[in-house]
Amino acid sequence: MRPVRLAIIHWFPVEYYPPVTNLMNCFAANAGLRIVAYTSHNVRQRPPYTNAGCQLKRYKFPVPGQSRLIRLWRYIYFPLAVFWQLLWQRPQAILYFEPQSALPVVLYTFIARRCRILIHHHEYHDPHQFFRPGMRLVRIYHWLESKLIFKRAEWISQTNRNRTELFHRDFPELAPSRLKELPNLPPQHWFETRNLAWSGASARLKLVYVGSLSKENTFISEIVDWIQSDAAKNSSLDIYSYNHSADVAQLFAKCSCERINFHSRGVSYEDLPNVLSNYHVGLILYKATTTNYVFNASNKLFEYLALGLDVWFPKQMLGVKPYARTDQAPRVVELDFDNLATFNPTSLLQRDHLQVGALGQSCESALAELEALILTKVT
Repeated sequence: MRPVRLAIIHWFPVEYYPPVTNLMNCFAANAGLRIVAYTSHNVRQRPPYTNAGCQLKRYKFPVPGQSRLIRLWRYIYFPLAVFWQLLWQRPQAILYFEPQSALPVVLYTFIARRCRILIHHHEYHDPHQFFRPGMRLVRIYHWLESKLIFKRAEWISQTNRNRTELFHRDFPELAPSRLKELPNLPPQHWFETRNLAWSGASARLKLVYVGSLSKENTFISEIVDWIQSDAAKNSSLDIYSYNHSADVAQLFAKCSCERINFHSRGVSYEDLPNVLSNYHVGLILYKATTTNYVFNASNKLFEYLALGLDVWFPKQMLGVKPYARTDQAPRVVELDFDNLATFNPTSLLQRDHLQVGALGQSCESALAELEALILTKVT
């Protein structure tokens, strides 16, 4: 049987989205799939993603500082170039991510009506978000996909149940059987480096944060202030963030606390298991200022847990609450980051007395249903 021709369309550079590269790694290992992926060149000096089992075609990404005309051209060129490639490659199935990637699919399905469509969303998009400045083209793409693509798509997924329910509320006409949950989970091999020993936590509790940062949207200022307080004198904090705002860089430039280390170049995803195994607690710091982040179960939640770290998260993140637990290790602890002055970590310095929780799901098992769907029903 010939391999299924699958096109993956991801407008944003795939290097910024580990769940996408995990998916491509998983699918590329299947001899029943022939994959061509369309994305943009990353402009943040991340190591380019490569996979011998997945052909990648890249296009230039708009960057700050370019003229408005150049940026507009790059926004327009991507869907037109991908549409042309789809005509040439003739995929039997297309998996695209986010409304930004929808236009070439809309155009292609006018011609290839039997092509199967699958959609995944990294984020939940409130309808009003499409009316923000700079979203005019995306608003058009989203209107087109909602009118022409959603009803014929065989799979439309969000990252958790809350977001799936919100999406169905926005599009009640869609069949619930086609709406799926696809969490952002790490690969199975991460569990092999799981560190549950927690040695030395009573002497110094080692906290870590990995991810994007801004003072406006995260509790970075609050956690830095707390680390410098007497309550946290036996704690340290390491920050790994290659995507951060200027005010965050200024914050750390002024910070002289020897127990706080800011790694401005971040850390590669492949190195995370080895790096994170040196810490006790992984932090999630989003302020949850939008519906999307209120109901966000961050991929870092599952990555920290897979490696044996406790997780501390803000009480505003309702998407993490279903995973909260303090009766087994690793723990998932809800904190009031607005009032850290009253927080004493003494009760969290030991966990040898706790039963170890079961291993979580991996991306391979979470992707199995989608992979099986792509491989079936091909005509």
